[in-house]
Amino acid sequence: MEQGTEVKQPQSGIQRVISIFTAPTTAVEAIKEKPNYLVPMVIIWVIGIAYTLLTRDLTMQAMDAAYASTGLSADQIAATKEQMSGLTTVSLYVGMLIMPLLPMFKGAVSHLLSILFSGKGSFGSTVSLVLNAYIIQMIGTAIALPIVLLTQNIGFSFSPAIILSADKIGTPIFSTLSAFNVFTIWYLAVTVIGIKKIHEVSTWKAAVIALFPFILFIGVSWIGVAFGGPSGL
Repeated sequence: MEQGTEVKQPQSGIQRVISIFTAPTTAVEAIKEKPNYLVPMVIIWVIGIAYTLLTRDLTMQAMDAAYASTGLSADQIAATKEQMSGLTTVSLYVGMLIMPLLPMFKGAVSHLLSILFSGKGSFGSTVSLVLNAYIIQMIGTAIALPIVLLTQNIGFSFSPAIILSADKIGTPIFSTLSAFNVFTIWYLAVTVIGIKKIHEVSTWKAAVIALFPFILFIGVSWIGVAFGGPSGL
């Protein structure tokens, strides 16, 4: 009697999220076979919304400290804050709502680069990979949240920026060091693994494809620091 061939069941969205942490290669294989978007987007949204709402007061306090450090008079600071208050509130909530679009955009940039390197994967697989891997970074944000609230330190992160004093928040050096968060490095490593497997390219090509958007956004953050008001906050 012939034994039946065992049919491998596809991973669910939640299983892929777990596998991204425990068995990234398995998760990448599932993403390559069938890209998914909804579950990682919801997770990113939930963590992003919670962090933004719960740290809003601390963010505003940091902005007040940034204005105070400019040397402006009390009247000038009050006038500037009044002018910027609406824009600041809108930017906070818009940023919160479009948060999942950031990893999707990074995935799109990576896919364009993969074409230059003769990658074989689909656009959907690349975007899905970056979305799922980005959850690693968001879990780091979720872990940092209670520490931020307990210490009342909006500048806390699992990065070299933690050694800087509070008055450095929003400066170019703070923005750069914050980018090298432990969870960000983990997310990038998984992305490199995924790009290599999905697009069937060498490790160094996969690293370039995965890291270019990261470097690009560091550059954007520097521009934001330069033109985003006092201390770039």
